[in-house]
Amino acid sequence: MLSEQPDDGPVFDSEIQRLDWLIKQIEGRVKGADDPQVPPEFLVVFTVTGAWLNRALTEAKAILLLTTQGLAEAVGPLQRALWELWIDWRYLLNRGDRPLNAAKATLSAMLEGLDVFEAYLGTCHPTTLARLKQDVEEFEAGHPRASAEVRAQREKRKYHWSGLSRSGMERSLAGSAVVYKLLSWEAHGVVSPVRDVSFELNDEVAHSRFGQEILESDVNRAAWITGGVLFYAYNDFALLWGLPAVVLPRA
Repeated sequence: MLSEQPDDGPVFDSEIQRLDWLIKQIEGRVKGADDPQVPPEFLVVFTVTGAWLNRALTEAKAILLLTTQGLAEAVGPLQRALWELWIDWRYLLNRGDRPLNAAKATLSAMLEGLDVFEAYLGTCHPTTLARLKQDVEEFEAGHPRASAEVRAQREKRKYHWSGLSRSGMERSLAGSAVVYKLLSWEAHGVVSPVRDVSFELNDEVAHSRFGQEILESDVNRAAWITGGVLFYAYNDFALLWGLPAVVLPRA
């Protein structure tokens, strides 16, 4: 994690301590900030980035809890989700028109929910379903370009708001999708069959041991990756909406 060292900033013994500090710093800045002055055409950008930042904070706090409770093996799916959010975040802010991207992300989310409720009618009260349909119609009327692009993408069975797969988005941003692939190993248990069981012979009797041995370096690496995503996402958000930035002390 890249950092700058304030003259009077704290120095931490581990990435776990620094992640805990970072979460508290971000929450304090968000809760203590005045309401930002957002131009109407950027309101949808503020809504989407605010929701995503809140999600990133929640996932980071869950990862911190698991690692401090000796359950670091379980953070893989959360880190995958956080990385997916980071890909969406960077793509929305750095590829094309931000208000258009945010409108497409919002409409895609609305249509995703509507598709499920229409397919399984018993899961949603008819009055609620009618309201959801009306919300979609009103949003599309207010964002005709986003509506046209999302509808065209969905006709081609491209259901992500960007029109790409997440691995395609990562390749666009970073030149490869290797991080997405590696994190999928943890999320889907791909390498667990060869990693999480070991056998040894003792007095000519075979014994098996379940569970991966988690080293302190593994725990710190998980906290470092999590803190990196959270740090850059928050500072993007702060720059957009006039909040104070966070400067990281060294670990």
